[in-house]
Amino acid sequence: MTQGLSTDDIAGRPRADESTSQSEPDPVATPDAATQQAGVELPLLDEGEADAFLGRWREVQSRFVDDPQAAVRDGDGLVAELMQALARRFSERKGDLEEQWNKGGQPDTEDLRLALQQYRSFFQRLLAT
Repeated sequence: MTQGLSTDDIAGRPRADESTSQSEPDPVATPDAATQQAGVELPLLDEGEADAFLGRWREVQSRFVDDPQAAVRDGDGLVAELMQALARRFSERKGDLEEQWNKGGQPDTEDLRLALQQYRSFFQRLLAT
């Protein structure tokens, strides 16, 4: 499906073999310099939430030997919960931006840039699976 596509392809930037006349970098195409240099992805969940999911996943795995069917069932449920948590997180982010728009205000361009980077990061991770 996406095999053969580089991250640049997914991000909408031209591949190295394509010529381009674009002279200015896309402000949303890559994370800020510090994030990019550190090779860090933008977090999808806060640290405490992620740690809680990881702890629960370890519990599911540890029960596999004694009851594989229950472990798979619990793993399925945990993945569903994680997807719901991610959906809530993005919905809250969208709601915050829409609230500013509904009040007649304009969200800060930096807030919009960060939101789009977070969406792109999540989108790319989903496609890579």
